Amino acid sequence: MKKFLIFLGIIGLIAGMFAIAFFTIKIDTVTTEGNSIYSDEQIIKAQMSDKYSYNTLYSLVKFKVKGMVDMPFAERIVPNFEGPKTLKLKVYEKSINACVYAMNQYAFLDDDGVVVDCLPTTLSAITVITGVDVNSIEVGKELDTTDKNDLPRLINLTTLIKYYNINVKKLTNKEKCIIMETDNVTVKFANKDHYDDEMAALSSTLKKIRKNKLSGTIDMTDFVSGDKIILKSN
Repeated sequence: MKKFLIFLGIIGLIAGMFAIAFFTIKIDTVTTEGNSIYSDEQIIKAQMSDKYSYNTLYSLVKFKVKGMVDMPFAERIVPNFEGPKTLKLKVYEKSINACVYAMNQYAFLDDDGVVVDCLPTTLSAITVITGVDVNSIEVGKELDTTDKNDLPRLINLTTLIKYYNINVKKLTNKEKCIIMETDNVTVKFANKDHYDDEMAALSSTLKKIRKNKLSGTIDMTDFVSGDKIILKSN
């Protein structure tokens, strides 16, 4: 009987220590790393939405048992406790190039024009492409467009947009040109296979425009490497 009471006492002590730790050790700093599609706030809100998420012991057990909350454009998210009160969420995002709005949904494309996922809404970090005549959308397959020249040229342009880290809200595909909307500037491109020269010149010009808080339109339909880029005020 005495041994049993000692055993119960030990169990009670452990339970008490666990309860104290549960309610007193709390996460006060959560940071993220590796995310560009999702904002820090979106990542943290999705992963720390439970009532007890900021209790360190609770989160340790939850992440181990249940794993992380799935997010459409995150390949995986790895939690790393850098101390009892500090948590870093390492995000490995899927490669998303842009999204095409068609058939009342957004088809998110990788660097090869393959549909990664479809959602009813988009994200601010993703360039939205409109004006593409789409025949069908199937996840895991290249977007099926009526004009087979549309997708390759648009993917080339969006790849360069990512490379030069330009904030582009929307690309509008038209019969004879592509309209790019970035910050307070609208840029017009001719329909062609590659835009390396245009984007190389445009990236530095847009930095100056943004720094000087200017706005207007730029016509690059007849651009040749070495040409001066002219901003026309609205």
